[in-house]
Amino acid sequence: MITLKTQYIFLGKIKDVNITVKREIASDMYLTGNKYRKLKYNLIEFYKKSYEGIATFGGPFSNHLAATSSLCKHFGVKSFGFVRGDEMNTKSNPTIEHCMNTGMHLEYLNREDYKLKMFSKKVKKFLSKRNIYFIPEGGANDFGITGSSEMVGSFDHTFDTICLAVGTGGTMLGVSRPMKNDQKLLGFLSVNDESRINYISKNINSSIDYKLIKEFTFGGFGKFNYELILFINSFKKKYKIPLDPIYTGKVLFGIFTLINNHNWSWGKNILFIHTGGLQGINGFNFLQKKKGELLLK
Repeated sequence: MITLKTQYIFLGKIKDVNITVKREIASDMYLTGNKYRKLKYNLIEFYKKSYEGIATFGGPFSNHLAATSSLCKHFGVKSFGFVRGDEMNTKSNPTIEHCMNTGMHLEYLNREDYKLKMFSKKVKKFLSKRNIYFIPEGGANDFGITGSSEMVGSFDHTFDTICLAVGTGGTMLGVSRPMKNDQKLLGFLSVNDESRINYISKNINSSIDYKLIKEFTFGGFGKFNYELILFINSFKKKYKIPLDPIYTGKVLFGIFTLINNHNWSWGKNILFIHTGGLQGINGFNFLQKKKGELLLK
């Protein structure tokens, strides 16, 4: 049984803008934020037929991969993960170790095969012998979007603007569905990928005003700099809220920067939906420690 506890944390007023953070903390930390929401209806769909297990894709530090392995462990479902990077192994990092420890069967793909996903010969061969329910990378399918729509409640309609991190785009699409027409939705991109932008623009709730912010990717997915790490550590010390450097940290850094530079024009009362992903902090520090560089606290 997975339980979710909702928290609203008012950060105060920055310049003349009120900022509130919404967190959904799961009983299993790997399913906190949007992670359980995106998997919930996929699990229900899985049970409708006699599938052998659930399979998905993810990078070596993937929040989605870790969440899927955790969920399957809780419900006694076999899990299979296709990991980007054929140089990876069971001791590569904390995320891979977690997936192994929760019983996920891992297959490591080279970059070319990973790009092909379901069309890769290796993946086709593996799946040809099994009846598997497949969840796309990041949980970005209709069931994941439906689950993400449940992240917005009636109290959230009192805010001028909702802000969140954007990876595959599925969570932003889900969040847009129950929003009121007079609200704004800001998605802060974590990756430089025009296909994601096109995907969102074609599928988002067209009755709301939305904008994708591209200026705070820090160079692309998984990229960061010293300033971002300092901001995340300072933010946690002041507000007691952990952020990760791939998604949530970039959003709050962007919001604070835009407001402090007088470039904010999206209302005076904003809500930031924290999408979790905190398991990645261990992996980030694992790499930083190897290089002797600044750690997240």
